[in-house]
Amino acid sequence: MRIVNVEMGTAAYPADECERLVRFAGEGLPGGSVRVVVRGRPYGITGKAPGRRDGSVPRVEIRLGAKSTVRCPIVPTAPSLKERLPSVRCRDWRDAFIWVVAHELRHVWQLDSPPCCRSCSEEDAEVWALRSLNRWRRSAGRLAVPM
Repeated sequence: MRIVNVEMGTAAYPADECERLVRFAGEGLPGGSVRVVVRGRPYGITGKAPGRRDGSVPRVEIRLGAKSTVRCPIVPTAPSLKERLPSVRCRDWRDAFIWVVAHELRHVWQLDSPPCCRSCSEEDAEVWALRSLNRWRRSAGRLAVPM
């Protein structure tokens, strides 16, 4: 997936590091271009992939709260995964950021895939996010989450 640009809004995080993490989270995903917008919020971290607007480049929105508020466990939300995937404790804001960005980029990929291989599911996005987080942790010399 080609990240066209990473637009930093009001998030109080280093722009160069956020851009590096976004590009890392998009590695390995085939597909077209996508634009990522990072904004601030009072607490926690959320993401959404609203899809295309008028045939333009798809956009992913990530909202990041204060660094101290993104260290919560990430619990898989797809009912079929609650038994199979562990809840993941974010070690720092980077872990949470990688997870959420990878999850939302996977949704963009799902929407752009041909119908024959499309799997527009939370389960698919969460498995992809966990794989991306493990790849990130291994690249940083940290332990991966067992799958």
